[in-house]
Amino acid sequence: MATVFDAGCAPKCDVNHCPDDFARSDAVVSYYDGSGNGYVFQRGMVEYRPVKREESSSLQYSGGVPFQRPVDAVTYAEIAKAFNKAIDTPEVQLPNRPMLSGAISVRCGEASREWIIAPGRPELAAIESLMTALKKSDKK
Repeated sequence: MATVFDAGCAPKCDVNHCPDDFARSDAVVSYYDGSGNGYVFQRGMVEYRPVKREESSSLQYSGGVPFQRPVDAVTYAEIAKAFNKAIDTPEVQLPNRPMLSGAISVRCGEASREWIIAPGRPELAAIESLMTALKKSDKK
């Protein structure tokens, strides 16, 4: 049975936005939170790459347990919408990455773009809320 995430790529890949639907894109979208935990979205999957204690600046923090699993189209569409809102709002973006900021990147082949989202902004809070829900849904 085919799903919306089955093979098939768009003839072009736009690195200026997060794709709304992975069924039509071969983009890899990554998000790194203020603690350095990574979420990598590609072809209907999400991989969570948490910071390990030995990698944290305090040597105390752990981002938890890594996972890789499918992400449904509805959940991904919400995440893409939040990423694109931050991407489309230049006033929330920074040229350099300070602590507690978030980083969104879109990569397609050799092309890529990255946006650093300022801490304390509602756009970043919305993304963080979605990432927290994504981690919690993995535990079900």
